[in-house]
Amino acid sequence: MVAAITSLFLCLAVQRFRLRAVAQYDGRRFHGVQKNVRTQDGAPLRTVLLTLEQALWPALGRQVKIGVAGRTDAGVSAEGQVIIFDADTLDGEAACVSVDGSAVRVPDLAGALNAHLPADLQLKRVDVVPSRFDVVRCGTHDFAAFQSSGGDQRSTTRTVYRCVVEPRCGELVGGSGEAEVAYDVVVEGDGFLYRMVRIIAGTLLMVGMGFAPAETVLTALAADAGSDGGRCGGGGGGGHCPKAEMRMRGIVGPVLPPEGLCLEHIEYDREHSSVSGARRREL
Repeated sequence: MVAAITSLFLCLAVQRFRLRAVAQYDGRRFHGVQKNVRTQDGAPLRTVLLTLEQALWPALGRQVKIGVAGRTDAGVSAEGQVIIFDADTLDGEAACVSVDGSAVRVPDLAGALNAHLPADLQLKRVDVVPSRFDVVRCGTHDFAAFQSSGGDQRSTTRTVYRCVVEPRCGELVGGSGEAEVAYDVVVEGDGFLYRMVRIIAGTLLMVGMGFAPAETVLTALAADAGSDGGRCGGGGGGGHCPKAEMRMRGIVGPVLPPEGLCLEHIEYDREHSSVSGARRREL
C-alpha cells in the first residue's frame, strides 16, 4: 500500500517530456503513412498517422502532435517505424503518463496504448528522449528539392547522417525585453548541394512557425516526388511538379542568409584516405 501511494504521488508531479515509440504495422490495409484523402469525394483514407491520432488522442486526453520518422507508401509494412510525441510525464524510473485517466509508467506505456490501437498497428516499446529529439528524416535521399539553381553537381543524391534542432547554450536573443532562446540546425552529411543546408534550415523554420505543414520535409524527400511526384501548392494551384521546382513554388525553403551558416568540422573515415570518405557537419 505504501509503494502504491508513493508511485501515485510521484506521478502527480507533472512535466512535459518527449516520448519515442517504435511501431510495427501491416501495410496491406493502410494507404501509406501521411494523412491523405480519396480523390473522388475527399473522404479521409486510412493511413498510419490518422490511425495513430484517432487512437492516441482520446487515450492521452489531448491532441498531441505526432511525428513519424519514415514515409512508407500504400501497402508497405514496417517493423521499426519511429514516432515521437509529447506527453505529461515525470522523468526518472517512476515516469508516468495519464492513459484514460490512469497513471501508466513509461515502460508499460506501449501495452496500455496498444489496447486502443488496431491489431495491424502496434507499439513495440516507448521511452523518454531529450526534448530536442526530432525525427527529421536522415539517410540517403535525392535532395533536389533542397538545391538552389546554379549548382554544378551531377548527382543530387546525398547522405545525411544527422539533422537536429538544438538550443544554443547560454545565448539569448531578442530586443523585446524578454529572453528568447536561440537555436541551431545541425546537419551532418557526406556532402551538400548548393545552398542545401540553408534551404533545409529555412524549411524547418517555416514548419516551426506554422507556415508549412509538418510533413513538408517528407514530401520533398519522397521517392515519388521526381518528374511527376511532388504535389505543387501555393501559386502552382495543385497538380504535381518536379522536385527542382518545389522551392520556386514556395513548398520548401526559403534560403536563409549565409551569415548564419558555419562549417564546424570535417571528419574523415579512418579506413579510407580519400576525400570521398569525409563526413561534414554544418550549423
